[in-house]
Formats: sequence, structure tokens, C-alpha cells
Amino acid sequence: MSDFSDRVARLRTERRLTQRELAESLELSRQTVSNWEKGKIEPNIGVLAKIASYFSVSTDFLLGHETYTTQYEGKYRQEGFYWGRKINRLAHEVLRLMPPERPLRLLDVGCGEGQAAVFFARNGYHVTAFDIAASGLAKGRGLAKAAGVHVDFFQADFLHHELINDYDVIYSTDVLEYVPPEKGGGGGKRMDWNSIWTSVMNWVTSTGIKIIVALIIMWIVFKVINAIARKIEKKNLASGKMDKTLARMIISAVKTLLKVLVVLALVGWLGIDTSGFAALVASLGVCIGLAVNGALGNIAGGVLLMVTHPFHVDDYVEIAGQAGTVEAINLVSTKLVTIDNRVVYIPNGTASTGNIINYTEKNLRRVDHTFAIAYGADYAKAKEILLAVCARNEKVLKDPATVVRVCTQSGGTVELTCRAWCETANYWDVFFDLLEASKTALEAAGIAMPHQQLDVHIKQA
Repeated sequence: MSDFSDRVARLRTERRLTQRELAESLELSRQTVSNWEKGKIEPNIGVLAKIASYFSVSTDFLLGHETYTTQYEGKYRQEGFYWGRKINRLAHEVLRLMPPERPLRLLDVGCGEGQAAVFFARNGYHVTAFDIAASGLAKGRGLAKAAGVHVDFFQADFLHHELINDYDVIYSTDVLEYVPPEKGGGGGKRMDWNSIWTSVMNWVTSTGIKIIVALIIMWIVFKVINAIARKIEKKNLASGKMDKTLARMIISAVKTLLKVLVVLALVGWLGIDTSGFAALVASLGVCIGLAVNGALGNIAGGVLLMVTHPFHVDDYVEIAGQAGTVEAINLVSTKLVTIDNRVVYIPNGTASTGNIINYTEKNLRRVDHTFAIAYGADYAKAKEILLAVCARNEKVLKDPATVVRVCTQSGGTVELTCRAWCETANYWDVFFDLLEASKTALEAAGIAMPHQQLDVHIKQA
């Protein structure tokens, strides 16, 4: 940093001015003042004279040809102590936190008139203190002599002073505020509200507007995606070409994918790197895949069931050894209600890979019964009776025709099989009606039924 940049920054911060306030007073831009203090540019002779007049200093002083003195130099020359003799609370707090139970080296940066430095020396610290104002240092030396303690006072500018020795404690008050912003300081206690307001307005007029536009675009595109999805779903329900559960699942997945792509596109448009999002999505995909491996198999099975349609809602089926009426085909399981009103959930992965018996897919079903009669009974008459019972039942179909034949002869019985056809909806009515009516008709005709019997033969010895 040049002498000019250093002295402009010092003069400005001593007077509690922001860069913008100084620039406005000189009718220049804030960036010009910032570039001065950073040492990037220097003013021409006309502007230099204007700066010297504003701060009531000479141009030689601004260019470093005269010794720098602070505004406190004259105040310290006055009788008495400008800051008073009372030691501030921070010095007492240092003494409490780090008492000199062993020899501690303490550096007082910007010691002013030396009150705190002498206080530390009186309490057993080895004190070194410096300040830029020579008149303040002179008062500090006199104060130390009167107190009978030694303090190593020297003159230095804390902005350029480099620490050579090691210290246990570095103490400073009301000095760091003079550190220029480019050196990590605040440039004065006053907050630059104009600078903050300008930054906010710049953000609003650039990035802020882009964010608002992005949100509006996202809202409009999301509305369009939802409207198109609803239209496609209604069209599919009206046509019935695809299972409604499968259609809703596919539409929902596509909607989500499109919305994610829209968000990523808008984020990229705002200037945010989206490569991290891609890596995050990939990582989440792997984690979710490992966590829900079994569930994904059931989802795949659900999709397969919805595509192949081995059964529909309200069909009576047998899946994985469980028989019942299909009440719902969900994404991961199929819900059955048994005849005795039990609810069974079968994983779709099991349903799609196992045997499925659909009892209601066809319009017609055959009712099979087997009737046993005594071996000596008239089986031809029994056949006529069974055919007549089937013929009298209105729910038994004439075509295909009913068949009654002898199927088994064993021991003391003859078994007749009766096969009658009916509509699927009437299956259980026909099943029970034929059983009851056949037993009654056979008994009325005197057809003997077989009974369990045991013949015992005794041999005389």
C-alpha cells in the first residue's frame, strides 16, 4: 500500500466516514475511493487538492512527505489525561482470566496515554506498549515513573508494525476499528447502510428478479404438467385400454420426473452448478435400491400383473394357496377376501411368479360330484335318477350336456361321477342344490347306499 492509500484510509476512518460518504462529498464514485485505498490508482493533482482541502491537510502530507500525526496528538498534549485515569473493565477481565502467576509478557497495542499499560505493570506483567501518538507515549512514561514500574514504550503504527517477539497476552481497545476493510477491519464503527442498500438493490435487480421469474415459470410449467396428466388419465379411464392402477402409477412417475427436470433446468439457469444434484440423485438411487430391494421386486410384480391381467378386481382366484375374491390390486400387494370374510394380502412378487387359478375368468364352470351306491344296486337306474335331477335344475345348462358315468368299482361300492355345466355366477348354488336333490332322489328310489362293514370268519380248531 502506498503512502497516499494508507493516509486516505486513515483520515477517512478517523472521521468515521464510509467510502460512499467520502465519495459523495468529493462527487466521485465509491469504487474510486475503494481503488485509492487498495493502492490500485491515485488521483490527479486537481482531485488531490480537493481531498487535501476536505481533510484540512496538505497535499505533501497525503503523498507521505510530511510526518503523520493522529487527531489525538494535540489532545494528548493538553493537561490531564484525555481518557481519564479509570481503568476499563476489559483490563480487569484480563487480570481475572490470566493472572500473572508466572511472568507473563503483555503487549498493549495502541496504548494511548498508557493507563492500562501501567495498570498491568503494577499487577506483575512484563508490559510492552506502543502507539502512534508521541505525546501519549510521553504521558505514559511519566505515569509509569510515578507508579514506580517499568513499561517498554515505543512509537509505531499498528497497521505496519510486525511482531518480532512472542507475547502471552495482546491487549487492545478502540484500535481495531481503524483497520481498513481490505485488511480485515470494519473501516469504522458506523455501518454503511448506503452500501448495504446498494448491494441489496443490485441483488434484487439481478439475481432476485431471476429467482422470481424462475418461480413463475416453475408454477406455470407445473400447472401445465398437472393439466396434461389429468387429461391423459381421464382419456385412459374412458378408453379402458390400460389398467387404471397401472396408468395412475405411470402418470405419477412421469409427472415427478418432468417436475424434477424442470427444477434442475431452472437451477442451472440461475447459475447454480447442477452437477452436484446429479451426483446426489444417483447416490440416493443406489441407497434406496439397496434399502427396498424386496419392495422393488413386489413393485415389478405389480406392474407385471397389471400388464398381463391374469385376474381382475372381483375375480375369485387362488394365489399361493389362498383362495378368495380380489378386492384390490395395489402396487406391492394383492388384497383377497376369503369366503369366510378373512382379508389376505399376497405380495405381488409371489403372485407374479407362482401359480394362479382364476375361477371366474370363464363364463361357464363345471360342477363335479361323485356318488357312491351299494355294489348290488341298480347303477343304470341311479344314472337315470341323477340325470333327471340335473335336468330339473333350471341353472344347469343343457349345452354342454350333463354326463353321469360309473367311474370306480372298489370293494362293496360303485361310484358314479356327475358332471353338470352352469354359469360361473351360479356355481355354488348348483353345487349344493345337486348334492341335496341327488341324495333325496336316490333314497326315494330305494337305491342302497354303501355302509362300512366288517365280515368276521371264525374257524373251528
